[in-house]
Amino acid sequence: MIRSIAKWRRQLIKQGKVRQYLAYAIGEIVLIVVGILIALQISNWNDREKQSRQGTKIVSDLQRDLEGDLAELSSFISNQELIYKSQALMSDWLSSDLAYADSLSYYLPATYRATDYSVNPTNYESLKQLGFPSMESDSLVHAISNLYEVKYPYFIKFTQIYQSFLDELLEQNSKHFNELNYVKPTMRPIDPSRLQSDREYAYHFNTLKNFNYLLMLQGQQLRAELIRTYELLQN
Repeated sequence: MIRSIAKWRRQLIKQGKVRQYLAYAIGEIVLIVVGILIALQISNWNDREKQSRQGTKIVSDLQRDLEGDLAELSSFISNQELIYKSQALMSDWLSSDLAYADSLSYYLPATYRATDYSVNPTNYESLKQLGFPSMESDSLVHAISNLYEVKYPYFIKFTQIYQSFLDELLEQNSKHFNELNYVKPTMRPIDPSRLQSDREYAYHFNTLKNFNYLLMLQGQQLRAELIRTYELLQN
């Protein structure tokens, strides 16, 4: 077939039918270009379809991520509320002239606790790299980006600051308590009166308690933002 076409071209040239030959050559080039364009269009369409399928799966995975984050955050807030109640009781006793009651030993271990909170941004980063396919709502893209780029890092920074305040308080622990026990109520002050008069310890303790209150407020704000973003994602 190819030899026949080549032979026909040579005959056209020998017969002086240059215009007919040029028209044929140009037509051949046009067909090749059109074929390439169609192939590129099909390839681009396939790529878009692939990205769309990937995006749909990642969006589904991201939705499950938000569900897990919301459950973990609710647990975090509940734990910190229990810790704060114990811290408030101990703070009241530290600022009083009351004798140390054994019942306080049930609350004392909780004052030294902290709750971990972390976020896995893998699905968000994958979705961002794909350009947020299958998301036509700008408000949804903004909400998701704001959650992962601003809200989560801001809250995690707060948890790190809380931990730093806790570490500072722990440095004061050995001079006032017989042990550090997070489980059993066996932790007691060595000299309760001396502990109550230690202003440095009271300063670190109340700083931790007050920042814990602020941390809980930040957690509640993040939870509201999480719920709003999750509802947008479902619609």
